[in-house]
Amino acid sequence: MASLWLFTPIPISATALLPLVLFPLLGVLDGKQIAHAYMNDTQFVFLGSFLLAVAIEEAQLHRRAALNMLKMLGLQPKWLILGFCLTTFCLSMCLSNTATTIMLTPLAQVHPSHIHCPIMLSVLLLSHKNLCLVT
Repeated sequence: MASLWLFTPIPISATALLPLVLFPLLGVLDGKQIAHAYMNDTQFVFLGSFLLAVAIEEAQLHRRAALNMLKMLGLQPKWLILGFCLTTFCLSMCLSNTATTIMLTPLAQVHPSHIHCPIMLSVLLLSHKNLCLVT
């Protein structure tokens, strides 16, 4: 283990997580005992849901969900808000609320020049990313 830290054949972050995987497999320690040395259960739930949210963003699944939502519900402000509520509802069933918020924030940050409704202008945030979902 020390040689992995010293010569870094794999990234140090991966080296630090090796005991979490190897100790239960080799019978050195129980999985619960080694996991408590790293973090508690709640922190692992947050970490897992953040990683899942990043994977969803990398696969552009959030953009597909937004485009399908727009295709099904239309561009009227009341339907847009309902669509975001339903999307958030469905995602927060399998992700934590924080990870859901992290994933859906770029969708809500459509540039206001593409929205022609004062209600939506007050709801949406300015962003440097132009998703151009609404024309």
